[in-house]
Amino acid sequence: MGKMTNILYFFTLMSFEYIALSCQPIRSTRDSFQFSAYCYNGAYTGLDTLVETRGYYKFEKKYTRNVGYPSVPTPDTLTFTALFLNDGVFIYNFIPDYFASTSNNRFGFYNRGTEWGKYYISGDTIKAQFIESPGGMSWEMGQFWFQIVNQSTIRELAFQYRKPITQQDMAVYQPSENGKNTSLGHFVKYDSLPDSNKSWLKKRRWFWCSKAQYTGWKSSL
Repeated sequence: MGKMTNILYFFTLMSFEYIALSCQPIRSTRDSFQFSAYCYNGAYTGLDTLVETRGYYKFEKKYTRNVGYPSVPTPDTLTFTALFLNDGVFIYNFIPDYFASTSNNRFGFYNRGTEWGKYYISGDTIKAQFIESPGGMSWEMGQFWFQIVNQSTIRELAFQYRKPITQQDMAVYQPSENGKNTSLGHFVKYDSLPDSNKSWLKKRRWFWCSKAQYTGWKSSL
């Protein structure tokens, strides 16, 4: 009986792992990477010739939240970060402590709780798209546009979920409360950068520009 229980447990565990691996975002989200400038090809972006990339950029967003009962409007500050790797990989909300403590875990930094994506450079603008990691309630896609101010400073131009940013979106976002209350992003040096080859997103064919690039990367590991 004990042996049968162990066998059932093994197959149940394998079934859950198969489901987890086979799950994927909706088609439009997958296509927003594979069939756009946000597809990944592993090419050097040259961003490090324009801004610092041996670390991340830290932003502060001021907002008001209600505290207590009856509620009292209370000023607060939200911090978020942006990290750009030289191969075009983007990480939204990189948290150094989470990276340091879970990067070797099976369901840690590289597979859960980290929002990976891709960026490209358009003039003085860094355009980035990310996707929420597996294991959450949804796999939402989001986009940022950042303007390069100087070698160690960038400015958030626009941010939104679920649909691509347009020039009109940026014009609306800038004078909004979110736009006005977000600080410049200042560079924070961090030498132990993540290895993008370990990211769950790189293991998805739809993240890549072509099947040949994807299979070539897999065979090189």
